[in-house]
Amino acid sequence: MGFSASSLSIDNSTLKFDEEGKVYVNEDALGFNVRSIAEHEIELIELQANATVTPFTHDDLISDTFSDSNGYNNSVQTASSTADYDSVNKKYFLQTITTLPTISQSGSPASNKSGQKITMKVNGTLKKITKVAVSSVTKAYLYASDASTELASASFSGNDAVFNYALVSGTTYWLFVDQEGAAYTDKYQGSLTFPLTYSAFNVIQARDAALNLATTAVYAIQSVTLDRGAVIDVSLGTITGTVIATELVCNCPNRETGDNVTYKLKNATQSDDALVINAKSDLVNLTTNPTGIEIQLSPKSSSPSAGVPSVKSYCLKIWKA
Repeated sequence: MGFSASSLSIDNSTLKFDEEGKVYVNEDALGFNVRSIAEHEIELIELQANATVTPFTHDDLISDTFSDSNGYNNSVQTASSTADYDSVNKKYFLQTITTLPTISQSGSPASNKSGQKITMKVNGTLKKITKVAVSSVTKAYLYASDASTELASASFSGNDAVFNYALVSGTTYWLFVDQEGAAYTDKYQGSLTFPLTYSAFNVIQARDAALNLATTAVYAIQSVTLDRGAVIDVSLGTITGTVIATELVCNCPNRETGDNVTYKLKNATQSDDALVINAKSDLVNLTTNPTGIEIQLSPKSSSPSAGVPSVKSYCLKIWKA
């Protein structure tokens, strides 16, 4: 039995005919729940990682779960990812506080500035320098890499000195403390191996209060708080066909009002940035298929909670021409 557009009540939005006269369902018009399908795919990949269940393959769904830092399907590019990995809870998260090795040793009294030289790996805003509680220093400083150009300073209130200074990825800075000209006893932790590598920056050198340079110890500063974003860089592999739209669904166990999770769709030379998750996005700048995504984690603007937001798994839905 054959049908035609004239023999059926079809408004060309819920049901459509193709050029060969075949009728098909318009998924968008029916409110086709892509998110629920993607969430099921996330549940499957997490089950697969935990219980070695083998699912069917889908060429229009790409998913992974962060059962280790590489992802169960090895999709995470760890060298270019700037989010922190939680090996206990199996998730990537945004860490705004970088904690240096615990400081427990004391040096000789001196009066010069001591601290660490860091190279930024991300853009961010320096919000706070926290000293070790037993240190008597009264002021913290941000200096340029020459150790002579002061960029910002703040007095300690308790153990915290509050800043609001933009730091640039790839740029080197000194973080210093002192007692504003008075002698103080250096507090440090030795027997370290530099560089000290963190997701936001690397510690590449240190200096004590007697102006001695070191690459085996850190001085006085216990942690650094940054307002920064972070990315999980994911490889999509080779996609067949012609991609025209995508939608990313994430299992985000830790969220709070004001934070944000978005993604960048990219190939080697082009990208569509700041795409909203849980929403279909047509390709705009990409003229060839995407080869990767960057899941972008951003904190809320004021007093963000540690480790928020986070992502445990993802599923990318792909529409093709």
